Amino acid sequence: MSRQQMICFVTPGALALPGDRLGRAVHALCERIGRVHFATLALLPPAPEAPHTEPPALLFEVVLDEDLLPADFIDLMLAQAFTTVWRLYRANWPGPPGADRATRRAWLRAFLIEHASVADGGFVGARDHSVAQARAEQQLFRGARDLVQD
Repeated sequence: MSRQQMICFVTPGALALPGDRLGRAVHALCERIGRVHFATLALLPPAPEAPHTEPPALLFEVVLDEDLLPADFIDLMLAQAFTTVWRLYRANWPGPPGADRATRRAWLRAFLIEHASVADGGFVGARDHSVAQARAEQQLFRGARDLVQD
């Protein structure tokens, strides 16, 4: 088993799982960052002892290159695709609707840091590569496959 850095953002009050379009935008964000091995978006049911009116929580789970700190990952997400991340979490925004982007960005960064939990996770299989190594290996494989097929 290989240990990997896993960060879980569990945020309250999700009314629905993000749709396909937003899911594709999150996927593109993870691709652009280039340090994400795996990501999941899920709705978590309320805890068994919670009132039945409690809404589910949104789970955004990412497995990252081990040297990437949670705050640095959040900064990368906000720099690469603020609008995508905002769309995931805007329902939790306590401020006025017309707030400027810098104010919303500062709030969103603090909100994500508050709701980030570094989990102890492990995976079975060849997981000891950085994303850059995995991409280089994929390019090498495709190049060799193309040579063999010609």
